[in-house]
Amino acid sequence: IGFASDHVLRVLDGLDFLEGRRDEDLLSARLRVPPDLRQDQRWQPTPDGWKLEQCSSRLIDGLAYEIHHDAPIADLLRGCNGQTRFGDIIANFPTEPGATAEDVRRRCLSIARMLLSHGVLLPGG
Repeated sequence: IGFASDHVLRVLDGLDFLEGRRDEDLLSARLRVPPDLRQDQRWQPTPDGWKLEQCSSRLIDGLAYEIHHDAPIADLLRGCNGQTRFGDIIANFPTEPGATAEDVRRRCLSIARMLLSHGVLLPGG
């Protein structure tokens, strides 16, 4: 597999971790980001102050996977330090107008599953 082997192994570990896990299991997990994950943000000035224009996270090694996302996902990734339970990270996430705490929980769980399956989040501390 060569240079991408570590990333491929992370993807397989993430898929193994997700196998048969319920939402409650994922909420109690202590997820972490790989050491080669980098986050980039581009801000633009507005009359009311600075506004986030673009946010992305990318793996600089292996397959150089990159995702473009919003600020809450950036916050979610920064919270995944391998020590804090995932449920605690998302407990105080802001809700969008018209969204409930359950909507936020479901969205965060879905995002975590996707990121684990792509090697951007890792199980365990």
